[in-house]
Amino acid sequence: MSSDAPSSSTQNQRFIDIESNILLRAISGYQNEPLVTLEKAIAPIKHLLGEDIETDIYLAKMKSKRPKDGLTQDESGAVQLLTMDSSSYKESLYFILNQTLRSKNRQLLKIWYSYLQLLLSGLWKLSNEKKIIWHGAKGNLSDQFDIDDDIIWWGFNSCLESLNVLENEEFLGTTGARTLFKIESCNGKVIRNHSFFEVESEVLLLPGTQLVVVGKEIHEPDTYIIHLKEIEKPAVQLLKPPFPQRNEIQQQATIRMEEEEEEHISTTEVVELEVIEPEIYSNVQELVEQLKANTADSTLQLNRFKNLSTDDAKAIADGLKINTSVTYLYCGHPKDLSRESMRYILEGLKVNRTIDQLNLTGSGIPNCCDLIAETLKVNVSLTTLWLEGDVIKTNDDVKVLAEALKRNMRLEILVLRNTRIEDEGAIFLSEMLGMNYALKQLVIDCGKTDTNNYDQTHSDYNRITDRTAKAIATA
Repeated sequence: MSSDAPSSSTQNQRFIDIESNILLRAISGYQNEPLVTLEKAIAPIKHLLGEDIETDIYLAKMKSKRPKDGLTQDESGAVQLLTMDSSSYKESLYFILNQTLRSKNRQLLKIWYSYLQLLLSGLWKLSNEKKIIWHGAKGNLSDQFDIDDDIIWWGFNSCLESLNVLENEEFLGTTGARTLFKIESCNGKVIRNHSFFEVESEVLLLPGTQLVVVGKEIHEPDTYIIHLKEIEKPAVQLLKPPFPQRNEIQQQATIRMEEEEEEHISTTEVVELEVIEPEIYSNVQELVEQLKANTADSTLQLNRFKNLSTDDAKAIADGLKINTSVTYLYCGHPKDLSRESMRYILEGLKVNRTIDQLNLTGSGIPNCCDLIAETLKVNVSLTTLWLEGDVIKTNDDVKVLAEALKRNMRLEILVLRNTRIEDEGAIFLSEMLGMNYALKQLVIDCGKTDTNNYDQTHSDYNRITDRTAKAIATA
């Protein structure tokens, strides 16, 4: 365990927190709040927290001056606060927030909305991790769980990759009755870079995590193991993503307009306020309606829309965020597709949970490798990514993709065809392959890298030497 880990037991209580499996309403509403500073986010709940909260905020922001993983200082600071200890565990922000998240009275969450928006906006940027993790509780809880039971954990749950660390005396220990939860996680967030105490291999499960009991064991006296498997694609999301859906934006705009009408604003002002919805083409509007109704075809071809405006792209992206019928997104040789429009589409893929294939092909694709990389860091469904032609133009483009794939453990097939990859870019890919255990096929041009036959890696268009091609094949 890191030398920065606390020695007091109050901090480590979050790793042996006990969930109650009850049915509650989804966690929603917070996503409509604007992003604010950590100080402003804490202001509505300041009275619930200890007298040292201002000092804690200062320390959290000091430690997150140079945040990693694309988080802002305030977002990273929000995670720091969540993991801070207190003189009493029940006075910690972690405990008080979890008690509120597990309460049947959802009204109690409203004063937490600003903090939740900041916290979850940061956590959403972290990649979803697919791995075995451990959580614990004191006492024998095995009688509360039966095989095939569906479980919902409503609070934030800190877990560890290492069972040995969990069994340290400052955590759960090895004596007395205790229950260990062995969890097959697919959406856990590794928060080591943002935890106030850098506990090794800490993984955070978000509120609304849905699991199923797949096994029960008894190991040595007084050790009970419950094997849980996270449901990767649940029928409904019990935690709304930290950005408003399109219908919520429309509703807010309508309410604002009605309020201003009551104040007798002038006719001219009313006309300006009525322009709530950006104008989009009728064929795009039809697609958006199909996406929202889940009646769209399984294959969505964006290139059939010429001159796709940013408003059109934003409308399609909003539809993709809630759609479950599309599984393949194709954009080949588009006409006048801007980087901003592509950014909106890829923002939609950050939330979409059913599209498993993305194909971007041809000269009309704007320079957007950095945007693709950001999507790969948080997307949970893509298994195939096909990039062809001018999508990749430089070694830096390869580098940002490779860095993202060091964290993405979902993608299984990566096709890079007719792209301008040189030896330097190939080395980035080789390093990535040494860290990524999920990727099964890497295709460069027309040949799959095969550890048994590296000659199948072609480089007609790519400028990769035989030596580097072999390094990729044997990585």
